[in-house]
Amino acid sequence: MITFSHDCPYCKKKNVAFEVGDFGRREQRHSDKDVFAILGTCNNCGGGIVTNVKTSRFRGDLGYSPSESERIQKILKEHHGEKYSLDEILPLREFVFYPQPAKPEIPEYLPRDLEDAFIEAEELYCLVEENKFIKQAGNSYRAIIELALSKLDNNPQDKNLKQRINQLTEQGKLSPSMKDFAHRIRTLGNGASHALLEFSKQDLDEIRLFTRLFLIYSFTLPAMIPVAEK
Repeated sequence: MITFSHDCPYCKKKNVAFEVGDFGRREQRHSDKDVFAILGTCNNCGGGIVTNVKTSRFRGDLGYSPSESERIQKILKEHHGEKYSLDEILPLREFVFYPQPAKPEIPEYLPRDLEDAFIEAEELYCLVEENKFIKQAGNSYRAIIELALSKLDNNPQDKNLKQRINQLTEQGKLSPSMKDFAHRIRTLGNGASHALLEFSKQDLDEIRLFTRLFLIYSFTLPAMIPVAEK
């Protein structure tokens, strides 16, 4: 069989073995290249990923030797019973596989501790699988909004999240739309933090989106305005 290692976007395992399960060869128009669409399946969960590889149809030695495309097709078609590495069959190639594993999306210009907290939440989100880690990830985003609001509040005394949101709005530090964002995150976060309340993957996706938008509006956009305009 022909194998390669890759991070699985489905079961989240790192450098797991994939086996080449099938391929398709298509001639690229107006070119001497062929495109091979190669399907690999994860040996752990069975999920499939695809990469496209270009190969040459050029024949050396006065046209009598097989082209690279013909050689690759023969190997992919006839040698699944033997052990091969895809990197050895197609050396010096940089493979791009789809779908790609999820990557953290970090807003710019965040305070360091807030950036670290958001990175941790995003990394936990990337580990979410079926019903695992959903509430833990939701709690992480709720904690981020608490930290972000505390940085906007000049009064350091302890307050519950609802009270802090309302007071910051009254002080003009949160616009009505930002207030709505914050309360939506708070409400969704309540479901993540209480064992008896339901909290779905859809809820997690929503709290993640609202948290990211809140950070962009509160920290990223203000930092992008030139000092003179501020």
